[in-house]
Amino acid sequence: MLKLNSLSGFGSGAAGGAGGVVKGYFQGGQKDSGNTDKCEKLTFATGVMVANSDGDLSRAPEGPLGVSDSTLYGYTVAGDAGDRTGSDRMTYATDTAAADTDSDFTQNQVGGGTLNDGGTAYSYSVGGYYAGRVDDCHRLTHSSGTWAAHTDGDLPYVANGLGGCTLSDAVSGVGSAVYGYVTGGYTAAAVDTSIRFTFSTSSSALHTDSDFATGSARGFTAAHCGPLAGYQTGGSHLHNSTDKITWATGVSSTSTDMDGTAEGGNRNNPDGLGDNTTYGYQTGGYQSPVYIDKTERMTYATDAYALHTDADLQVDAKGDGSTFSLGGV
Repeated sequence: MLKLNSLSGFGSGAAGGAGGVVKGYFQGGQKDSGNTDKCEKLTFATGVMVANSDGDLSRAPEGPLGVSDSTLYGYTVAGDAGDRTGSDRMTYATDTAAADTDSDFTQNQVGGGTLNDGGTAYSYSVGGYYAGRVDDCHRLTHSSGTWAAHTDGDLPYVANGLGGCTLSDAVSGVGSAVYGYVTGGYTAAAVDTSIRFTFSTSSSALHTDSDFATGSARGFTAAHCGPLAGYQTGGSHLHNSTDKITWATGVSSTSTDMDGTAEGGNRNNPDGLGDNTTYGYQTGGYQSPVYIDKTERMTYATDAYALHTDADLQVDAKGDGSTFSLGGV
């Protein structure tokens, strides 16, 4: 997932569902016995997760990128599955995924973050691991379904294990995102610093106001976006704490009321996805000594998580996969 998807679930573009975000997908990732190629689908109107075998991948990647054009296609790209460049494209109309060489990534990569401008023009990959951690930015042009290096968006430092989320104005709708945030991850060690991506210039810069308010240096968080703020929960060193970036101010804050539930426990490598308006989800992840299938749902009106068994993973207990949605990213 940048996950805070991830970070995940941004500007609306399709009719139906919560705020136009209709359904979300969780593909690939890591499980106890290696990696998985499985796909699971979350319908936001009902909050129910189901197995979606037609969306299973042609490969089994750990730490892939998940991006969406909001209306027609979603992509699971790169990740640790041998060559680290392959791509599968999900066709939303049929819930079917297939290998798609046109959208193969430009270099072997794992553990990067993704950003989307809230519209249907571009998605971005930033950072990751390629023969060492990188600061590289790559841009997917949705009209052609192809990636290219985009140096204007390179990060100010090398990092992997990232999470990212776009600011998207829920009133203006498609194409309204102003900023994306990349917080935490690993440089030489875990960090709590934040980088803000300005979509109008496709450029990034350090943004201390959105550093983790918990003061916890960590990566591999679950992330999702609501109408007023974006959230990152869990992460390395087995956290259940949550940091919130308020869109209007770009300032990070935290409180114990936003922590994951005691029943859900501390998680590393969970996956996150939100509907932009009402709920955000963190699912799966590593809870020593195993991966889990539990899902917690945040109600944006209260900033509080609760266990939500209807959205538990149905096929594999897993984490560190790809997430994207119809109507979002």
